[in-house]
Amino acid sequence: MSRQFEIAKQIIEEACPHRKLTLENIRLFAYVIQCKKYHKGDVVLAEGEVCNN
Repeated sequence: MSRQFEIAKQIIEEACPHRKLTLENIRLFAYVIQCKKYHKGDVVLAEGEVCNN
């Protein structure tokens, strides 16, 4: 399994521990998520900004 799939599976297990999704649903979720790394002190959103993604 891909790293993206493993991350998606972990997110789902932590967010919804009592709900089991099919492998196909996990694969679809993995397809749309994007992992981004930030450095300490980076500003992801400035105060007052709204994320639309």
